[in-house]
Amino acid sequence: MTHKIAPVIGHLPTLALLTFLVEDEHRFVPGICELSSQRLIKLGLDFAVRDILAALAGVPGLTVDPYAEMVVVWEMIDHGRGWSKPQAIGLARRLAASPASFCSEVARRIRARLSPDVAEAFTAAYKTSGGKARPSVPPRHVDPLGPALADLKRLEQSLRADFPGRSDLGASPSPADRALVVRTLAMGYTTADIGRALRGQAASAARKPLWSCEDTAESWVRLTWILSDVGRLRRALSERPAGETAGVVALDDGRRFAPAGEIVEARKTAPEPIVAREYRPDIAARLARLTGEAAPEHMPEET
Repeated sequence: MTHKIAPVIGHLPTLALLTFLVEDEHRFVPGICELSSQRLIKLGLDFAVRDILAALAGVPGLTVDPYAEMVVVWEMIDHGRGWSKPQAIGLARRLAASPASFCSEVARRIRARLSPDVAEAFTAAYKTSGGKARPSVPPRHVDPLGPALADLKRLEQSLRADFPGRSDLGASPSPADRALVVRTLAMGYTTADIGRALRGQAASAARKPLWSCEDTAESWVRLTWILSDVGRLRRALSERPAGETAGVVALDDGRRFAPAGEIVEARKTAPEPIVAREYRPDIAARLARLTGEAAPEHMPEET
């Protein structure tokens, strides 16, 4: 597990993840643990709670359920040791009591590794304890978010393909993708905003291939990384996508802004009429002589 995941998430998230996996081995299922801010604070990592939760949200091989505050390491689920019938029954009961959304997939993967008689006992205990088995054929229902979520996932895959050698996250949205997109929409953003954030983050990664010795394209250009923290989303939205020039942004109240500042139109006023100035007769006569104009008839010439 550490060989694949630890280099991606860093030392503190690895420490927290391994600690909780060991502590929860007999509480849930080996490979599943609770991941909450309160637990990180008790571990003495209160200064890095947000960074740890955000780092673990976007790692391949992990699935984080932000609502149940739980995480699963799929490699541990797929390569776990074999189970006897009593062990499988206890495993099924603990798994059925877990509130995480990924439990049905965990049950399916565990059941596939068991012998037929043990698998039958595991399935019966899982259903009896309230667990919901993953249906072989998904129910037919209209998913209003499905098409937009699929478009975002395809955009993520396309943008990552522009960086050779980076991992392919696939075109199918994961439960973590969906949960984070739903949370982002609930904050008032739109799927168009999320797409723009993805393109802006890809342009930023192209301009800055490395940041603090981190491969920006591998880590930054992913839905889960951008949406796991609202600050990251705002910064990604502030990045200008490749090929897009800075333009004028118009707000609903009529104000307009350009990169240099706010645009304010000067008021156009009618020019004031020019009124001829009246001079005293002696001054007018002198001005007439200086300009070469004839003096008025009512003015006598000087002798």
